[in-house]
Amino acid sequence: MKNLKLFSILCVFAAFAIVGCSKKGDTGPAGPAGATGAAGASGSDSVLHSAWITLAMTPQVDNNNDTFYFQQITASGLSSDILNSGVVLSYIAFLPSSGSSDTTVVNLSDATTYTGAYLTQDLSPQLIELYGGADYSGELFRYVLIPSSTLTTGFNGTVYTKAQLKAMTYAQVKKTFGITGSKTN
Repeated sequence: MKNLKLFSILCVFAAFAIVGCSKKGDTGPAGPAGATGAAGASGSDSVLHSAWITLAMTPQVDNNNDTFYFQQITASGLSSDILNSGVVLSYIAFLPSSGSSDTTVVNLSDATTYTGAYLTQDLSPQLIELYGGADYSGELFRYVLIPSSTLTTGFNGTVYTKAQLKAMTYAQVKKTFGITGSKTN
């Protein structure tokens, strides 16, 4: 009889243990959403980049009779949203000169430091206008469009500020956003 009581107590204890272990706990809060899109992909939430564009600038004369060089580039992915709250990164690649085998890629804002002649851009929806104090024809130009949604949700788990993105070298941007090939947007 004593063994039967002990066996009954063990059975009740085992039943409580099994029920307690199989009971689901409360569902926790949802985690943050992952970044949408990928480099070179299309869509409003994606980081876009152009192919390397060979510049073919045309000479223009301003009101002071000074010559400058100009080129318009169609950028179909450049939206008002990106202009207002995203980031546009622009790069120029200087092809190797005679005796050199390395292409030098710099932020557009650093072109003046590299060549001594200014190169600026004006941005508007779907259009980039380049103005140069020298003829940059034959050099390569590329832009990267980063929508505001990527700035707020981050990319691959990291959130970057506009200043951090603009300070990155082309090599860093290429690695961060997986830019390969020549996807045109």
